[in-house]
Order: sequence, then structure tokens, then C-alpha cells
Amino acid sequence: MDRHPLADVELRPAQTRVYKLAGSDADYIHRCWGEADHRLILADDVRLRPDHIMDMTGWKIRIVSPEPLWRFTIADDEAIGVELNDAYEVKNFFTVRGKAIDVLLAYFERLWSAGSDYRRPLHEVAEIDIRESELVSTDWDVTIEHLASNPETILDLAPIDFERLIAELLRRDGMNVQLTPPTRDGGRDILAWSTRSTGRLMQLIECKRHDRARKVGVATLRALFGVVEAERAASATLVTTSSFTPAARQFALSVGARLVLRDYGDVAKWLRRAHDAATNRWF
Repeated sequence: MDRHPLADVELRPAQTRVYKLAGSDADYIHRCWGEADHRLILADDVRLRPDHIMDMTGWKIRIVSPEPLWRFTIADDEAIGVELNDAYEVKNFFTVRGKAIDVLLAYFERLWSAGSDYRRPLHEVAEIDIRESELVSTDWDVTIEHLASNPETILDLAPIDFERLIAELLRRDGMNVQLTPPTRDGGRDILAWSTRSTGRLMQLIECKRHDRARKVGVATLRALFGVVEAERAASATLVTTSSFTPAARQFALSVGARLVLRDYGDVAKWLRRAHDAATNRWF
């Protein structure tokens, strides 16, 4: 199996509850979306990487001991999970729907009641080191302040960290956002939407963390616009740390407001505006 089934669980903004038993397998924690009751159970010996810490933002978290032999994610009335043997090796994959999910819920609630609240160690909230290409801090104000003052360090971000940054900037602009799975994005890295009296307007966002000399060409934009048409989205935005070829800009003009381009200079301005907004909100 190329991908672990827990990596493909779809968390949607409309869900009302998402309960996850991760044990020490923190590779499959998803970012919180929407207003669902997000609860996460970890083993007390779990070893966390910086990307795990970022994905834990927004979860209610408790730790348990000893290590559970199940791993699962419950999203409303559906669940997908893994059963382990006594050596903590994969024994069985399973899916659960409907009333049968009550068994998993009861097991989760027993663990939750017996667990203790997770306390984040100080090293997990240390100041970020952008040049290590990892956003170690979950404090976006710190990250944005650094990048707004040193926009050239955007180029030091890993592609996934650049996507997370753009998602956060969109969120601060009042959008609902969801990062898509990295291997199945279908030409869009982020889904962004707003809800108005006329309905929900979905935008597709593609991020290209390119070196300054590597311009985005027209073929990339044609492919992205094809996804807009196929998914009947309102529009798409391509955000890059470089710039666009003349042919790419001409194509964007030809399709009007349904395709928006944001280059390095636009991202730098976006960061400064976000930093100014975060600074001014305290006065």
C-alpha cells in the first residue's frame, strides 16, 4: 500500500466532530478545519516533528499510557482505522460507518477520560529558524513579522511551508481555507472560500515556491484554469516566489478575473499588510 489510509481521511469544514486516536503515530495528524469538535489522543512517549506541531494547532489534546493498539479517525458518522498486534505492527485496516461507530466512540471516550491534558514543552514553541526551512513556531505573528522584514527569506521556505504561509494569509483576509493532500492536489494546493448571501464562492490556490529566476509559464496557468473549469470554481490564484512569463500574463488577462496572479512583490506586500494588521490590532 503506497499511502497509509489515515493519511487520506478527508476533514471538511461542515463536520461537527472529529476524534483522532494517533497513539505514537503522529504522521497522520490533519489540520483542523471548520468549527468541528476536534479531539486528539497521543501516547505519552510520542516524538513530534515541527510539521506535527503545526498540524496539532486547534486540537484539544490528551495523552495516554500505555500505548493503544488501535489508530483511527472518526469524522461524524464515518471512521477509518488501523488495528495493531502486540508488537505494534499493522494487523488490519478497517472502515466503520453508521451505528457501528458507537464502539469506537466508547473506546475513545474511555481513553479520553483516563488521559491527561497535553502540555506543550517549551522547545516546541521556540522562535522559528526560517533558514532551516521549518516553521517550528505555531505563532504566525512571529513568522509573518520575520518574513515581512526579510522577504528574501521566503525563498528559504520548503514548498509545504510556503503553502501553509499562503493559507494563513488567506485566513487573515477572512477566507476559510483548507490545504489539500500534497500528492493529490490536482492543480490546487489550497481551497479557499467565502460565504455570501448568494452562496459559497470557492477559489483554488496554487503555490509555486520557485527561485527568483524560474518564471511560471503559460502551460502551468492553462492547467490550473482547466481545473477551475472542471471543478466549477469561481476563480483561481497562482502565488509564486518568482514571477510570470509574458505569455502567462497575457493568458491571465484573456480569462479576466477568474485567474489572478501573485508574484514575489505581491507576496512581500501581502506580508507587510498582514504584519501591520496584526500590530495594529493591539491598539
